[in-house]
Amino acid sequence: MINGGASWRLWPLDHKTGLTLNCIQDVLKKSGKSPSIYAASLADAAAAKHQLVERSSSKQGPFQSVRFRYVDAPVGKESITVCQLLIANDKTGTLFLAIFEAPTKNWDEAWTTGESIFKKMLLDDEI
Repeated sequence: MINGGASWRLWPLDHKTGLTLNCIQDVLKKSGKSPSIYAASLADAAAAKHQLVERSSSKQGPFQSVRFRYVDAPVGKESITVCQLLIANDKTGTLFLAIFEAPTKNWDEAWTTGESIFKKMLLDDEI
C-alpha cells in the first residue's frame, strides 16, 4: 500500500471498534495506477488474502468506489470483521480509504454506527 497522506482514527476507549480514514493524493504518481484501478487492486489483494463476505462497487459524480467486507480470524485471537470503503477520484488523483472494524461477535450492533458514518460521509470532490 502507498505510504503518505493524511490519516484520522476514531476509536473508543476499548480500541476494538472504530473507523480509520486515510486520504492519499497523487496516487498515479505514487503507484503508477489511477486511483480507481488502485482501489480495485486493493480489493483484489484483500480477496486473495481473505474470504470476502461482501464486495460491491458504485459511481457517484467524480467518485468511483469499491466496498468489501471480510472476517479476520487469526489463530488464538478474537475474530474481527472489517469493512473497507475505497473512494477514488481519478480527476484529482485522490483515494480515500475508510476502514470500519469491530469484533465479529458485536458486528451487527457496531455496524449500525459504521454504516451510518459511511452513508453520511461527505468528501470534497476538489481534493
